[in-house]
Amino acid sequence: MTEHRLPIGGERSQDFGVPSSLDLRSADWSSSDETLAWLFHRVEAYAMDARDWYAKDKRVKQRTSLALTATMIVLGLVGILVPLATTAGLDTLNPSWGYVLLACAVGCAAIDRFFGVSTAWTRDTRCVQSINAMMCDFQLEWASVSRASANSNGEIDRRMGLLREFSHRVNEVIARETIAWTTQFPHAGEIRGGRR
Repeated sequence: MTEHRLPIGGERSQDFGVPSSLDLRSADWSSSDETLAWLFHRVEAYAMDARDWYAKDKRVKQRTSLALTATMIVLGLVGILVPLATTAGLDTLNPSWGYVLLACAVGCAAIDRFFGVSTAWTRDTRCVQSINAMMCDFQLEWASVSRASANSNGEIDRRMGLLREFSHRVNEVIARETIAWTTQFPHAGEIRGGRR
């Protein structure tokens, strides 16, 4: 599923783009409002990137899960009906095909469980909702504090704290999802780690 994303300032992830390093040494704090606005947009873009990645992955997992479930149900029903039809006198069908169809239905369920398609769909949905909720709160709080100019070190530190806290919370959501994914596939982290 996902690879752990580094916080802002880290390397580019294989799964979605992490913003390039924030070199604040060259920041012009004489125009602190502009610098803070720039940081706000960078942090917001990072959260939106994460949310959009999970939303896209959710759609893929949803379609795959529904397709597997529908196939499983159809194969299971037909697998049950084939022996019943032969019992009712329909000799053109071999009742053994019922077992084959039931085995295929079980195979669909096994694929879903082994690859965690349905559980990944649920986790992606939870991630999107969490990031959306956090982003809404963050945007409202930022709008509230940025009504006045950041003309003191205390106000700058306050807004930097909001940016840092929000970025940290987004990374916590990503880290929790990564842990859930690596728990589902115990050896996946070792395989991916060996490719780096």
